[in-house]
Amino acid sequence: MPLDAATDLVDLVETNMATTVGYLIGLAAIVVAIVLYVRGRRVKDPCWDIWNVRLIEEYKSALADLQVTYRDSLVDTLSVARIVFWNRGQETILGSDIASAAPLRVAASEGAVILDAKVVATNNAPSVPTIEVADDQRSALIGFDYLDKENGAVFQIVHTGRSGGDLEVRGTIKGARSIRQKELSSGRYLILPTPRSFDRRLPRRVIFIVNVGALGVAGTALVVFAAFAALKASSIGEWVLFGPVVVYGFILIWFGVLIIRRAIPPGLDAVRDNPLKDDS
Repeated sequence: MPLDAATDLVDLVETNMATTVGYLIGLAAIVVAIVLYVRGRRVKDPCWDIWNVRLIEEYKSALADLQVTYRDSLVDTLSVARIVFWNRGQETILGSDIASAAPLRVAASEGAVILDAKVVATNNAPSVPTIEVADDQRSALIGFDYLDKENGAVFQIVHTGRSGGDLEVRGTIKGARSIRQKELSSGRYLILPTPRSFDRRLPRRVIFIVNVGALGVAGTALVVFAAFAALKASSIGEWVLFGPVVVYGFILIWFGVLIIRRAIPPGLDAVRDNPLKDDS
């Protein structure tokens, strides 16, 4: 019976404490080794993401003399986007690493133009991020002195596209991975069943530590449970009980890790702010 198997499992853990501790230490060593390897890799990893608000869509007036303009430009569709660009890697990206033949830029899709661009936030002022709309209004050039790990900036773009899909960060950075869009989450909430009002009062570093710790405990418990279940399960019926529980637990852990790794870099939360408010 499944209940008898669970009882036997508890008895087995109690009578084999040294083996249990050995499993935990071994698992912890593997996790630490993986984390140190990943964190120790020195790569340049330029990433970006976008939030977009559409203000006007295919505007048409019943009055012939009524028009919508933005800085003297006639528009029938108008959107405001915020783009966050940052270095996710350990290796510093220098402004001189940007290839002159493929400059770092926000490019508009076919049929859309960029009317205005500005820097609204940075988490490292000495990096001096800049953005300037090109003469043809088809792109906005991005510049900076340097970007250390998690350094970056938030840019506000006024454009005639309908969605965030009408803008893309392009360019080539020497010695770096390809520039990629990385969907972000706010990273402001615990993965535990706590009130959101409580989570928002906690520093993000505390939230990160608690989330990682909770996932570590859950992962360790699942691995140990699976290991002893394998030793004790003596029938297909018991495996049907143990297997889905372990698989489901690992799926939850995987999604939790993805949420943590996709948090907005510290100091760049302005990418999620209302782009219509005055930032000046």
